Amino acid sequence: MSANGLHPTTHTNPAVFTGRSVMLMLSGMVKMLVQLTVILLYARMLPVDLYGQYQSVWLYTNVISAVSLFGLPALILSSGSENIFTFFHTHRTRTTIIALLLFILPVALLWTLEPGFTFLQKGLLTLLILAQNIASIREVLVLKHGSHKKVLLANIFFSVLFLLVHLAMSGNRYSLDTLLLLLIGVFMIKSAMLKPQHFTAPSLPAIPVEITGKQWLYLGLFDTINTVYKWLDKWIILSFLTIQQFALYYNGAYEIPVFGILVSAVGHIMLVEWGRTHNSAEHIRQTMHHATRLLAAWVLPAFVFLIWHHENFFLLLFGNTYADAVPVFFIALFILPLRITNFTAVLQFYQRSDRIVLGAIIDLITAIILMFILYPLLHVRGIILAVVISTWIQAGYYLWASARITGIPWYRLLPFSYIAMVTTASFAITAGLYFATKSSSTYVQLGAGFAGILLTGWLFGKKHLREAVAFLRNTKQSPSESTKNN
Repeated sequence: MSANGLHPTTHTNPAVFTGRSVMLMLSGMVKMLVQLTVILLYARMLPVDLYGQYQSVWLYTNVISAVSLFGLPALILSSGSENIFTFFHTHRTRTTIIALLLFILPVALLWTLEPGFTFLQKGLLTLLILAQNIASIREVLVLKHGSHKKVLLANIFFSVLFLLVHLAMSGNRYSLDTLLLLLIGVFMIKSAMLKPQHFTAPSLPAIPVEITGKQWLYLGLFDTINTVYKWLDKWIILSFLTIQQFALYYNGAYEIPVFGILVSAVGHIMLVEWGRTHNSAEHIRQTMHHATRLLAAWVLPAFVFLIWHHENFFLLLFGNTYADAVPVFFIALFILPLRITNFTAVLQFYQRSDRIVLGAIIDLITAIILMFILYPLLHVRGIILAVVISTWIQAGYYLWASARITGIPWYRLLPFSYIAMVTTASFAITAGLYFATKSSSTYVQLGAGFAGILLTGWLFGKKHLREAVAFLRNTKQSPSESTKNN
């Protein structure tokens, strides 16, 4: 029996791992491209105050969703189905009451303390949060049973509808009330497309019910603290400064979500694969190296490109209206090198959610302390700098904790020599292209920079691309055939 309550079989085929990761990445990438398109469209077409109000919708939606779900999606992915079934069957009344309170309390605070929305908008926002929660749970249940293609298709269709709704409400047709109503319908359609398999009652629980409950508590605390931390800086700006300053800061601190999607996708696949295979420390180290190489080949060249071209890139996206946010954007870029791996995957697999929660608490407290120190010195730039520093400290703690649990030195858990090689090559290629096109137009400079990303990514990531193509070609195999090939 593996550490997360699933039965081990054989070692993971790297091509299968890469293929499943890429399929989940594609699902997230489609959503990311649509969200980015909407952000750019609304930032340019809406007045700054209306744009700020629109982004505050997602601030409240994401925070309240994380609190009300309280780590349930992560529990579903990281624990055996039989353990989850037994826990909820044993504590049916208690979990129902807790779930209701987790949803009602933050929504009540929204209704009581937020003056920026009308009564109707608050009601629609509440329904939107509920619809998003249902869709999130159904998605991870489908993913749990290996239906990656179903998740991909549902997310593509959802993203198309999401984009069409926002296009229909752009310009003079913009109405927040109508937009919220349409988005509720889009999430309901997504939920209808994702039909999960039903849990079956186990003959014997794999692990004690108390352990599953403790795991859920820690995962819930982590998700809640992590989400509050993610939106803390923006919430502070929204609460104490103007809606216009919030809009400026939001765009400057906006982390292009492709990187988070990549890390999340690889982390989910690592958990699923470790649950199906032997969980020796050496196998975990090999998987961590494989996943890190897969991501670093593209993330690090993108980071170097943005360092060289951050101002032109930002102004091309958001326009001169948000030019004052460029320094915030530059500082925020230094979080990107951490998006080369999922730092909590090992801790989730070994069910050490206590360590994960402690890392989140360290992150949150460090950020708050640094904000008080740096804001008087650097103003809003101090707030984003505090976020960057605390994020690096958290990643360092998770790496140390993972090393302690696996018994592998921290410097062997990740392929640091490979990381240094990719970074060096990226700087050399990007710098050469930058100086070669320095006297050219902005579009030529950015085009050359993108070419540098593609060149470096191909040099270091062509093996993974071939693995992904090979896997996608074989997705029509039956489950039994896939199992044999693994």
